[in-house]
Amino acid sequence: MSPLVSAVERLESVESARFDAGELLVVPTEAGWETLAHKGKKALIRELTDLVTTAATAEQAPERWRFVRRLPATGKAGRDRPLHPAWEELERTAVRWLGEAAVTADLAVLEGHFPNEPIVPGLAQLLWADKLSLRVFAQHTATAEIRNLKFARLIVPGIRLRVALVHELRTRSRVAFRFTSDAGTHSSGVLIGA
Repeated sequence: MSPLVSAVERLESVESARFDAGELLVVPTEAGWETLAHKGKKALIRELTDLVTTAATAEQAPERWRFVRRLPATGKAGRDRPLHPAWEELERTAVRWLGEAAVTADLAVLEGHFPNEPIVPGLAQLLWADKLSLRVFAQHTATAEIRNLKFARLIVPGIRLRVALVHELRTRSRVAFRFTSDAGTHSSGVLIGA
């Protein structure tokens, strides 16, 4: 176990953790989830970083933090499951991208959400929008802020999901996203780059 994981797991707000490829996966305790809900991700990361700086050298410091209900499966079986649907590009301009994909039951983001009634968690939807934005808009930087976030309908396996991304470059890059299907809008928001 790395010194960083060992230090993080000693914290009262953390149940377990794993450091993999620059990303620190953290399973918070119930108190940790309450802190996350009240103070926000940035504040909790700042607190955790302050507490573990002695355990992490600059080379070991996490590039990304992810808070999860449980650690994903490891090994070949866990790695074979995709995190993202296979997006098919429908339209692309300099400022707009439209895509479509089938939400399949094998997506790793469905694990644990929920037995017998799987849904795509809101955090996974944000991850999809962020990764797509970084991929299709060269000027977009990593998301530092999210605004106007709305979750209107559940996303479940078996639906054909469409995504619209609209990029606007102001002082900071902004990408408005909207996930829709034949049922209507599922979620929307604005990702603001660092």
